[in-house]
Amino acid sequence: MRGVASPSRAFQGQQAAPVRTLKKLCLQQGGNRMNFSSLLKLRRFAAVASLFMGCLVATTARADVVLLVDSNGVLTGATGITVGSLAGTYSVEFRDGSCISLFGGCVSTSFDFTDINVAGDAARALSDSVFTGVFDTQQTRTFGCPGPATGELQACSIYTPFELFDSGSDTGVMSAVFINRELESGDGVTYSELTKTFDTGINGGAVVYAVWSRESSVPEPGTLGLLGLAGAALAWSQRRRRISTQ
Repeated sequence: MRGVASPSRAFQGQQAAPVRTLKKLCLQQGGNRMNFSSLLKLRRFAAVASLFMGCLVATTARADVVLLVDSNGVLTGATGITVGSLAGTYSVEFRDGSCISLFGGCVSTSFDFTDINVAGDAARALSDSVFTGVFDTQQTRTFGCPGPATGELQACSIYTPFELFDSGSDTGVMSAVFINRELESGDGVTYSELTKTFDTGINGGAVVYAVWSRESSVPEPGTLGLLGLAGAALAWSQRRRRISTQ
C-alpha cells in the first residue's frame, strides 16, 4: 500500500529522532571538543561502567550464612549474617562469661550494637538465619545451652547487649534476647537484663552471650568473574571503536 510506511521503518524513524537531536546539539557547540562520535563513545563507556558497578553491588550485597559447628556437632556461631537494614554482613560467636570478661570491661563502646532497635534486628536475624533445622529443635546443640532439668521445657536464650544502666548495687546490662524453645511456636525476641558481673558459664544455665563483629567486604569468586566480564566488554568496545576508525 502506497503512502504508508512499514512498522519497522516507522520505529526506526522514532529511534533515530533523538539521535539526530543529539547530533544537532553537538554540532552547535562549536567551541567544545565534544563531538557526536565522542558522545557515542561516552555512552558506550557509561553502559559498560553501569554493568561493572551493577555486578559489584549485586554480588557484594549477596551473602550466604555459614553456620560454625565444632567437632561435636555443637553450634558455636555463624558468618554472613544480614542485620536489619545495616550495610554489610556480620559474624556472631556464642560465648560464656560475664559482660566484663567478654566486652572490654563492660563498657558501652564495646557493644556491637548500641540501639535497642538494631539489637532487636540482630536477635531476629539469629531466629531467621542461624537457628534453622536441627539447631532450631535441639537446643542442647547450641554452645552454652546444656540440657534442661527434668520436667522443664528445653530452651536457649542468646543475649545481645546494647545498653548499660544503674541497678543499685551493680551495673545492669540490657540485652535483646532471642529465645529458642523446644517448640518452634514458642520462639521469640524479648528484652532482658543481667548484671555486668553475671557469668553465664557459671550461673547462666541455658543463657549465653552473642558476640558480634562486622565482616569486611571481600568479593566472592563469582564477583571476580562478573567484574572480569565487564572489563572484557569495555576492552572489546574500545577495540571495535579503533578498528572502525582505521
